[in-house]
Amino acid sequence: MPNPSLIEWVAKQHEGQLIRRTNEPYLDHLLRVAEMSGRHVPLGFECGLCHDLFEKTKVTPQVLNYYLSQSGHPADQAATIVQVSVELTDIFTKVSFPELTKTSLSTHIQQIQAEMTYRALEILNLPPDKPAFLLDIGCGSGLSGEILDEEGHYWAGVDVAPSMLGMYPNSHPNVMMSD
Repeated sequence: MPNPSLIEWVAKQHEGQLIRRTNEPYLDHLLRVAEMSGRHVPLGFECGLCHDLFEKTKVTPQVLNYYLSQSGHPADQAATIVQVSVELTDIFTKVSFPELTKTSLSTHIQQIQAEMTYRALEILNLPPDKPAFLLDIGCGSGLSGEILDEEGHYWAGVDVAPSMLGMYPNSHPNVMMSD
């Protein structure tokens, strides 16, 4: 069960923010991502809920870690939530590589995405030479899907952004828009 105080705290951090081109509170987006992620991976709800804190608020990794620890999350869980939240934002790139131009930043983000996909496959510890069916939540423009194809896996992707899904060829059956 998600910690209600974490939801309240995240809501306070995003207070007044709206989902782009809507009048919906930004928290609605975070809760949808959290609920979807929570069904599939341990700590998925918490990671989905916190995934935009560093990009959209003044919260730092240290502040999030402190809050999680104070609200009863064991140190290892707090560290995991913080690490996933850092990796899911572009703060890593901005802080670590400020010299990157928009073009080189795009290439660098693609490289990071590829590394994250290979790392996710490693963590899943799938049997070698046995294709798996995988769900890519937040599939975006499909960088991870390309790698999953190359690795011989079957996959389906969902994303809330029609503009990202529009980058797929019309014949691609694996992607759908969903909240």
